[in-house]
Amino acid sequence: MVDVLNSLKGEPEGVSNGDAVADAIVGELGYTQSYKRAFRTVGNVALSIGISSPAAAIAVIASFQISYGGYWGLVWGWIIPSCLLFPSCLATAELASSMPVNGAYYWWSAALAAPKYSRPVGFIAGWATILTLLTGMASIAFATAATAAASITLLNVRWNPANAELMGIALAILILWTALSEIGSSRLNTLLIICASLIAGTTLTFLIGLPTARVKSGMSFASASDVFANYQNFSNWNESVAVAFTFFGATWSISGWASPAFLVEETHNGHRTVAKSIIISFIAMAWIGAAVCLVIAFCIVDIAAAAADPTPILKGYYWTIKG
Repeated sequence: MVDVLNSLKGEPEGVSNGDAVADAIVGELGYTQSYKRAFRTVGNVALSIGISSPAAAIAVIASFQISYGGYWGLVWGWIIPSCLLFPSCLATAELASSMPVNGAYYWWSAALAAPKYSRPVGFIAGWATILTLLTGMASIAFATAATAAASITLLNVRWNPANAELMGIALAILILWTALSEIGSSRLNTLLIICASLIAGTTLTFLIGLPTARVKSGMSFASASDVFANYQNFSNWNESVAVAFTFFGATWSISGWASPAFLVEETHNGHRTVAKSIIISFIAMAWIGAAVCLVIAFCIVDIAAAAADPTPILKGYYWTIKG
C-alpha cells in the first residue's frame, strides 16, 4: 500500500488525485470501487449532524442527567463521556483512512482478524452493525415522534397521544427516511447540508436567544458553583449507579459521528476526507451538546423542581423558561 501511495505522490494535488489515491488503496485491498463519489467534508459532517442533532437529542435525554445528577449531571454528565468516547472516534477515523471501503466495521474486522477467523469475525461484526443501525434508527425515530408530540402540547393543544399513535408517527418517519435514501447521492448531499444548516441555525438561536430573553425579563440564573460543583441524586439508586446514568445522554446523543465511514466510497478523496469528517463531526456534536447543557443548567434555577417533573420529554427545556 505504501508503494501505491508513493507512486501517486508526485501527481498534481487535487480532487482527481485524491480519488485516484483512494481507488488505488481500495484496489490494493482487493476490492473494486463500486459507487459514484458525490460527498465531501461538508456533506459528511451534515450527515452526522442530521442523524443526531445534539440539541434535539438533549430534549429527550436531559431528564436522565437531571434526575440522576442535578446540575452536575447536566454538565459533567456530558463532558466526561465525551472525553472518554474521543479515542474511539480517532480509532474509527484511522480505520476509515487506511481501509476506505463502505463495509466499515464488518470489513475492517474481517481484514484485521487472523485468516482462519476472518469470515466468522466479519459475519459477527456485520450482524452486530446491522442490529445497531436498526435499533438506533428505531430509537431515534420514536424519540423524534415523542419530541414532536411534546412540542405540540406546548402550543396549548390538547393532545395526549397513546403509544400506538407515537409508534405510527415513528413508522412514518422511518418510511420518509427510506424514501429519501432513494433520491441519489448528489441530491441527498444537498438535502443533508440544508437540514444541517437549519439545525445549526435553530441551535444558535436557542443558545443566544434563551439567555438574552431571561436577562430582558429580569429572570435569574443558577450560580456557577451550583452548575459546576453541585451534585444531587434525585433517584432511588446510590451514587455509583446514578453517576453512570448521567453519562447515558452523551453516549446516546453523540452517536452519528461514524456515519461518514459507511459512505467512504461515495466521498471524494475518501481516505482523507472521511477521517477528517469523523473527527469534525464528533468534536462539533460534543461541543454543541456541552454548550446546550450549560445553557440549560444556568437557566434552571430550581433543579429539584425540574427533577420532580414527571414529564420526561422536553423537561430540561421547559424548566429553563420557568421563573
